[in-house]
Amino acid sequence: MRLTASSSWIVVLALLAGCGSPAGPSQNAGSSSGGGNANISGSAAAGSVASTSGSVGSGSSGSISPGSGTTIGGSPSSGSAASSSGSSGAESSTSSGSTSGAVEGSGTSGTSEAVDVDASTAGMTNASDLDVPRIVEPPSLDCPNGCNTDASYPAMTPVGTPMPIGDQTLPRKLYIENQCTYKTWTFTLPQSTLPGGVPLELDPGQAVVLGWANTFSGRIWPRTGCTGTGGNLTCVQGNGPDTLAEFTLTAGMASDWYDVSLVDGFSLPVGIIQLDAPWGLDPTYVPGGPLPMDVQECGSPVCAVDLNPGCPAAQQLKSADGTVWGCKNGQSANGGHGATPVTSYLKAGCPTSYTYAFDDPQSLFLCKSAAQNNGVGAKDYKVIYCPTQGPTPGFP
Repeated sequence: MRLTASSSWIVVLALLAGCGSPAGPSQNAGSSSGGGNANISGSAAAGSVASTSGSVGSGSSGSISPGSGTTIGGSPSSGSAASSSGSSGAESSTSSGSTSGAVEGSGTSGTSEAVDVDASTAGMTNASDLDVPRIVEPPSLDCPNGCNTDASYPAMTPVGTPMPIGDQTLPRKLYIENQCTYKTWTFTLPQSTLPGGVPLELDPGQAVVLGWANTFSGRIWPRTGCTGTGGNLTCVQGNGPDTLAEFTLTAGMASDWYDVSLVDGFSLPVGIIQLDAPWGLDPTYVPGGPLPMDVQECGSPVCAVDLNPGCPAAQQLKSADGTVWGCKNGQSANGGHGATPVTSYLKAGCPTSYTYAFDDPQSLFLCKSAAQNNGVGAKDYKVIYCPTQGPTPGFP
């Protein structure tokens, strides 16, 4: 469709490990493999599988033409437990399979206080972020912890005001922002997350805000170079693998669970920004190591580096013209508990993203939800394509 207007989590997860029984949405977390259109992966540590708890944002508003592909036209306007993505025509994607990633550092040293993050602008960019030399820019509204720019990061475009779409009466808001310098198409599972159930096309610098249900459990991912109409699209990435933003809202421990997953592989840079609950960047964190609880609780993971150019040759996925569009993962050691060269490469570039199924201590984020805690806690989120990374790798 096309729019015409422009207490430690780790301890608890360890207790969940090995239970192996089917779980409802309240136990969903992390990335795990599976098939089917509506199944949501359970806790990777627990090996659970659960069904999706509901669909979101299927109503239409504004100038939406269901069935024709959704785009924002004209001037720029401006989550985990995740499902195993099913297949439905050209919209199908591969699931977050079980692979393995490097685990380095303990994240237990240091005594400095955490740095507060302005979630309303975290992960966003401005014109100064287009510089190629590797620098750490001073803090700004767009980059509250400084913007770390490098030639390995994709070029970024400032994002304008989000356009409301879908059912705005739902209790939460999901912002989807395209900071890339090229068009993206957003795919979701469940498909009913987007108005009309068809992919959302966004021009560079454009964004939307969806109404979002408290019961959402699923995933969101971008693709590029898509042709076709409605849900019958053919994209550069084919059926994936894709970089996934995964959510189960109002899940276990009275919290939202969310992550960025590279378990199947990397396609495009993606970040998740938690907008409401306070969180900080703990100076004791060692990139690639376990997340300190004050970071894992309500933090915002971003995979900002373009991992395609440096992908090991055997894992490169290429288009007909030889352009590398993806880096295939799907590998693991020790039954999803150990690292491989591919998962180590992905983890080095995006240390707060899942690279294997049992990657919870390094990659799973949880945040007490307002819906489960008397109105106090997490409520709204951003999914950003081509997010800005701050001086701490894996964070805005």
